[in-house]
Amino acid sequence: MRGGEIPVELLRSITGRILIEGHRGAEGIAVENTWEAIEAGYAAGADLLELDVQRAEDGELVIYHNYQLPDGRWVRDLGSAELRVVKPKGHPLVFLEQVLEWVKVQDRAIGLSLDIQNGYGFDARLFLDTLTRVEAHNLVDGVMLVGWDHGGLLLSKKHNPAIRTLALIRGRPVDIVQMARNAQADAVNLDADMVTMAEINALHNAGIAVVVAEMVNPDFSRPVKLGADVICCKDPGAARAFMAS
Repeated sequence: MRGGEIPVELLRSITGRILIEGHRGAEGIAVENTWEAIEAGYAAGADLLELDVQRAEDGELVIYHNYQLPDGRWVRDLGSAELRVVKPKGHPLVFLEQVLEWVKVQDRAIGLSLDIQNGYGFDARLFLDTLTRVEAHNLVDGVMLVGWDHGGLLLSKKHNPAIRTLALIRGRPVDIVQMARNAQADAVNLDADMVTMAEINALHNAGIAVVVAEMVNPDFSRPVKLGADVICCKDPGAARAFMAS
């Protein structure tokens, strides 16, 4: 099978190994969220590619992390025609429709983690807009919706219970399992310095997967020892090499 045709299983108890997620494609190899980063992450052997999704003023969905372009204009205030001619850091923007078409024709299965950038207002419709596009491409099994807005994740689950969701967390909640359950999240993302084995075990006992983000001076041995299901990193190739060593 190709691309998003295969299910994105997350729990290591099911996959039998730790999955590797390329952050913003593979921002440690190429400029984040660009075609170069997407293709570099794929070539480096990532199991999933994390990409940021925003909505243009006319409703088209674009892959970009910062809410503002380098010149100060807000992405959400510009139409797709305007966004197609800008080149932050010298690279044209990628649009979600392009990525959804791309993932279907790859020879090796690759999942997508779509990080919904709906801050400064928290318009949850961006979650549903993204999910609708994913459904139109028959890629629900190969996509996970990601967000800081747990209400948006919950809305997505109510719209389509089959979509996998990942709750982003800053800090250490008093009851991390209940927090994840409130959002009906399939997984939570925790920074490497803010997670313990006890928390991971508690989440696993609740059937919730754990993504550990190793972004600064990554020590891939730590999430392995802790029992993480997925490592999110800037260079999937480095993580892959570590797993093979």
